[in-house]
Amino acid sequence: MTARVAQLVSGTYVSCSGGLDICGTFRVRAHLLGYARVSTTEQNPDLQVDELTAAGCWKVWTDRASGALDRRPQLDEVLEQLRPGDTLVVWRLDRLGRSLRHLIQVVTGLDARGMGFRSSRENIDTTTAGAGWSSTCSGR
Repeated sequence: MTARVAQLVSGTYVSCSGGLDICGTFRVRAHLLGYARVSTTEQNPDLQVDELTAAGCWKVWTDRASGALDRRPQLDEVLEQLRPGDTLVVWRLDRLGRSLRHLIQVVTGLDARGMGFRSSRENIDTTTAGAGWSSTCSGR
């Protein structure tokens, strides 16, 4: 008896094996993933990492690079690891965006993929009811 591939459809888990269908609802646990950045190797990211861990992040990715760089390997990796329902958490906005344009691109990209964004120090959270990125930016 070979099991057919399980499907996730609209919150329903369907598993088929040997002609028997087992159906039920599921809840996907959303994760908080942290991102920290320091500009030089002499700087210590521990304060950021500690605060992100205390905020509930199950893992924190850390770059030691200028925010002006186009590519930051750990930022690229955390963005790749995020799944719909997950939330990217940063200590401060300037740790994520190298410019306002870049910051908006990242956060709107997360929103388009069904992911949230939080900034601890600025108290920004796009996952709260009615608090999408556009309403957060405009103060609505």
